[in-house]
Amino acid sequence: MHDLMKELETRKDRELQAKVEQAEIQKSLKELERNKISALERDKRRELEKLAAEREGLRLREEEVMDDIKNLEGKMLEQERATKEDRNRKINEVRDNGYFNKVMERPDVNLARNRGEEIAQLQLKKE
Repeated sequence: MHDLMKELETRKDRELQAKVEQAEIQKSLKELERNKISALERDKRRELEKLAAEREGLRLREEEVMDDIKNLEGKMLEQERATKEDRNRKINEVRDNGYFNKVMERPDVNLARNRGEEIAQLQLKKE
């Protein structure tokens, strides 16, 4: 009987030891799971910070490009204005120079102008 009691006590000790070990294993697993979640959250936070930095970089680059476009548009408008002023200045110089009037008063130019007018009138009559 003493052996049976001893065996029963040993069995209870083993069961108790197994329960304690199982509880420790469960506790360790839960701790690992918390650490894993914590690591995933840190990774996610790092990724979000990286994406925020990239987005800010893209926003700054977009501002630079928009500024470049505005500068180019301004230069283009200034160049167009300067070209138009230069063209008008040259036209006025030619007109003021009298050369234009002299050319237009030449007999061959007058003859060509008159013939052009006559041809235009004949075409109107045909229509």
